[in-house]
Amino acid sequence: MKYATQKDIDRAEGLRWRGKTFDGGCSGLKESNARKMAKLITNPTKVVARFEACVEVWGLRSEIAGIFAKRISELCQGTKFGKAYINGKYAAATSMSPPQSPGDEDPVVNMLYGCGVYSENRF
Repeated sequence: MKYATQKDIDRAEGLRWRGKTFDGGCSGLKESNARKMAKLITNPTKVVARFEACVEVWGLRSEIAGIFAKRISELCQGTKFGKAYINGKYAAATSMSPPQSPGDEDPVVNMLYGCGVYSENRF
């Protein structure tokens, strides 16, 4: 991982909990916690790190990754991170063939592009 620290991974894993309440999988607690966490993060570097950790813990196609990817597109407009998510959404909406990864050297850019592709009809 390039940007995420152990603290980011711990926070991503901690999305299952709210106080003593544990999300067993169908209550929507972790998605709610992810929305609150993403909204509170105002530092673009930190939200990129948290996105990377969430992809590591929950997977690229998870709703949690999509929540943080949307926040990156809001906070990082005009950067390669913000553009990658928007370009992935556009490619999924307009392409007749499966969109290809942008092939950037930064793995997070490729993850954001992929998250944009998967989110087109999900989030």
